[in-house]
Amino acid sequence: MYQQIYRKGLLLCGVVASCFIINQAQAQSCTTAPSCESLGYTGKASDCSISLKCPFDTSKVFCVDSAEFKASIMKAVQPDWSKITSIFYGGSNQYVSTSYTATANGILVHSNIGSVYVTAINGKTIVNQKLDPQSGLIVAKGDVIALSVQLANVYFVPFKGF
Repeated sequence: MYQQIYRKGLLLCGVVASCFIINQAQAQSCTTAPSCESLGYTGKASDCSISLKCPFDTSKVFCVDSAEFKASIMKAVQPDWSKITSIFYGGSNQYVSTSYTATANGILVHSNIGSVYVTAINGKTIVNQKLDPQSGLIVAKGDVIALSVQLANVYFVPFKGF
């Protein structure tokens, strides 16, 4: 008798718990997904050789190899030399340790005199990485770059597109 009551009580608890769980699993609110066009998916697969399909409508694509996309990338990573900033002026025969936190996406460059070594990026140690004055070091906004500088001027040049 007690076992029947216990089983019925257990069954009732399970039904109530299931109803509670199902009720909580229902969506609280819904939003309309953005259109493919508003996300830049305006082409057709036949328009380009390299494309990304829209997740909401696979007939719409974004052409990765389009001339306008390539131009926008080139503009985005073009150094804005009008905004060059001196971040370190090293006038000692001894190496001086310093660090710089990038204020934007850009490139670290230095004068062709002296030596600059990158010793760490975002806390990760780098051994013997000399900063080449002809190419520089591309950095992202927020990157923390630790440097060891001897007789060199170090500059930051932001990219135009950022």
